[in-house]
Amino acid sequence: MLLLWAGLAAAEPTPILKIDRRIWALGEDVFFWSGIRSEKEMTPDDIEGCGVEITAPDGATAQRPFYWPADGDPRHGWSGGTGMAGSEAVEGKYRVRAFCGEQVVEGSFEVRRMKVLDEIDMRFEIEPGCGEDLDDETVSWVVENRGSFPLVVAPPGSLMVGGVGIRLQQWEPPATCDNFVPPETLGVNPSGPGDTLIENLAWDGVGRLELDRVAPGETHERSFCLSALADLCPIAWPPDYFAVSVTTQLLVGPPGGRWAGAGPFRLSASAERDLPPRTAAAER
Repeated sequence: MLLLWAGLAAAEPTPILKIDRRIWALGEDVFFWSGIRSEKEMTPDDIEGCGVEITAPDGATAQRPFYWPADGDPRHGWSGGTGMAGSEAVEGKYRVRAFCGEQVVEGSFEVRRMKVLDEIDMRFEIEPGCGEDLDDETVSWVVENRGSFPLVVAPPGSLMVGGVGIRLQQWEPPATCDNFVPPETLGVNPSGPGDTLIENLAWDGVGRLELDRVAPGETHERSFCLSALADLCPIAWPPDYFAVSVTTQLLVGPPGGRWAGAGPFRLSASAERDLPPRTAAAER
C-alpha cells in the first residue's frame, strides 16, 4: 500500500493519494483513493482547480476534478475512490498526480497482461421471457471459468461496493430511474443486524461471506426476472429501455496456489437493451 499526502502541516488544503496495489491485470478495473485534507475548515471554493491527473503509458493525460461531497462533513477533508475501467486500461506504467494549488502528490501503478484473466468471462445476458411470462425478461449475471484454476467470486451486493446498478427509461413521457437490484432478488442473503460489509475480498476472510465458487470449466449464474424491479422505479411498466452494470471482486485459487498472492481482481460487466412493446402487458 502506498499512502501519500503533501504538506500535512500546511493550513491550505492538501491532496491525498492512496494506491493499495502497484500492479493490476489487463482487463481489471483499477481502483485507488484520492482526496483532500485541511487543518482549517474548507469551503467548495477552496478546492477549485484541485483534482487527479492520470498519465497513460503513451503520455496521454486525463484530469478528474475533486467534487465537494454531497454528504458527510467534508470541511476538514475526505477521500474517495478513483481509477479507470478495465476496458480503458492498456499495458504499461501509469503515473498519477493528485494536486491542489501548488501542492502535488505523485504515485504510479502498472498494468500487466495476466493470462489467467483471459480465461475468465464475467457478463450479463438479457433474454426475452422469464418463467412462463413471455412479456418479461430474464437478466442473468454470468461468470464463466475457462481456465484451469478454481475461482472464488463475491456475489453482487456482498461487498461494501459492488451492487448491481440498473437504469430504466420510458420514452413518452420521458422518465429515467436509477437504482440498485436488491440482493435478495439475486439470491444473495442480505446482511443482518450487526453484520459489516467488507471492502476487499481476501483469502483470510472468505469464510465470513457467502461466495460463489466456480470450478475450472464451469459456468455460474444468478438470474432474476426484470418484473421483480417494477416496484423500485416510479415509471410506467414495462419500460422502453433497460441497462445493468456491476463491479465485483474475485480470487483465483486454490489458497496457497500460484495466484494466491494476486488480487483481489476487480472485474466489471454491463449490458443494455431497448425493450420491445409488450402487447399482453398492455392489455392487463
